[in-house]
Amino acid sequence: MKGNRQTSSIRTLLMIGNVFGLISGLILLFVFVYWMSRAGVLVKDPTPEMQELAGYMPLIFSAVAFFSITNVFFCCYIINFLRKADDITLLNNRYIIALFSISIGGLFTPFVLAQMQNIQVQSTISPKFTISKGYGGNALVSGFAALAVYFGFSLNGFGQGVFGNGAADMAVVAIFGVILFWGVLNCLIFAMPSSQESWDKKGAAYKFMNFIATINLIIATFTLVLQLISAVLSIISIFADMFDRRRGFLGSLFNSMFAAYRIAMQLFIIYTINRIIKGIWAKGDQIYYQDYSKLAERQKEYEMQS
Repeated sequence: MKGNRQTSSIRTLLMIGNVFGLISGLILLFVFVYWMSRAGVLVKDPTPEMQELAGYMPLIFSAVAFFSITNVFFCCYIINFLRKADDITLLNNRYIIALFSISIGGLFTPFVLAQMQNIQVQSTISPKFTISKGYGGNALVSGFAALAVYFGFSLNGFGQGVFGNGAADMAVVAIFGVILFWGVLNCLIFAMPSSQESWDKKGAAYKFMNFIATINLIIATFTLVLQLISAVLSIISIFADMFDRRRGFLGSLFNSMFAAYRIAMQLFIIYTINRIIKGIWAKGDQIYYQDYSKLAERQKEYEMQS
C-alpha cells in the first residue's frame, strides 16, 4: 500500500513537472518572438542595425521551432505515458521515460523517477521499439515544423529569400529534410497498427525494423553522450566557482554550501545516463536495471526508522 501511495505521488509530481515544462517552453517561445519583434527583425524592412540579423531570420526561427517542438513533443509524450501506464508499468519502464526527458536536457523527471522504489527492475516494453517510435514521432513533427517555418518566412519576403544565404541555408534545410524523412520512415515502420505485431513475431519484417531501431539507438546514445559531457563540464565549472576569488569570501562560501548538492545532481545524471546506455545496448529485447546500492542502503535505513 505504501508503495502504491509513493508511486501515485511520484506520478503526480511527474505530471505537474512535465506540464510546467510544456508551459514554460511555450512561454519562452512567445518571449523570444516578442523580443525579436521589438528588435525590429520581424519586419520586411528592418533597421540598418538589424539588417544582418534579419537576413538570417528564417534560419534562426526554423532552429527555434525545431527545438521548441522537440520540447513540446517529449513533454506531451511523457504526460500521455503517465496517463495510460499503471504503477507497475511506470516503475519498470522509468529509465525509458528518463531517456526522453534527458534527451531535451530535463533534470526534474529523472530525479523524481529515482525516488521510486529502489529495486531491480525489468522493462516491460521493448526499448528499441519504444525509442524508435518516440524519436520517429518527434523527428516527424519537429522536422516538418522547422521546414515550414523556414519556407514560410522565406517565401513571404523575410530574410534573403529561399536559399538566400547560400550554403548556410542549404545545409540547414538539408539537415531538417533528413530529419523529416527519418521521422516519416520511423512512423511508417513503428507507429502503424500492425507495427507491434510485426516486431513481436520476429519475422522477415523484423530484420529491417531492427536495423532502423539500431540506428535510433546510435542517435539516442549520441544525444546521451552530449548530455554526459555537459554534466562533466558542469562539475568542472562547480569546482572552478568554489575557488573563484573574484566572488569574494561570502560568494565562495555560498557556492561551497550548495556545491555538494549540485555535484550530486550531476553525478546522478551521469549514473542514469550510464545505466541507460548500457541497457539499450544490452542483448535481448528488454532492459534490466540494478539498484543504485548506496541509494538503496540509505532508503532502507530511512524506511526502518520511519
